[in-house]
Amino acid sequence: MLAKMKSLKISTRIYGGFAVVFALLVAIGGTGVVALRDSIGSFDGQMALVRDTSRMAVIDRDYISMRRAAFVHSVNGNKKELELFNSLRAKMRDTIAEATAGAADPERKDLFRQLDSAIGDYTAGLDKLFGLIAQRNSLVTGWLDVVETSSATAGEIAAAAWADKD
Repeated sequence: MLAKMKSLKISTRIYGGFAVVFALLVAIGGTGVVALRDSIGSFDGQMALVRDTSRMAVIDRDYISMRRAAFVHSVNGNKKELELFNSLRAKMRDTIAEATAGAADPERKDLFRQLDSAIGDYTAGLDKLFGLIAQRNSLVTGWLDVVETSSATAGEIAAAAWADKD
């Protein structure tokens, strides 16, 4: 092989050397382009993961605020807290629907659907609790208002006793 190289003209040897260097350059450049495409695909996957994580953080924040509003409303009947609870519930449903539609991974979509179902069941239970609390408050203030009933009855009893000279 070395003898063949010596028999070639110097210009042919120089062109051959440039061809080998050019072939190596193309191979290295091609490898770089493929690696760059893989990196871009990896960044796209990371971006989708960050987007889903951000949505989950918003859902988590709203869920905690909704639970707090439900607790405060159930303890002292604050109507503003009930309004906050209902607005957070609607906001969470929209956020979960957006997250479900935007998730690329089918498993993650299914998890968002399960989350929506669980939160729906939870808020339905809280609605039932709020209804029971309202019913209890109605009973306490309406039918079982012991103070008004007993004061009217005591007044009537006292008047009757006075009239009877008891």
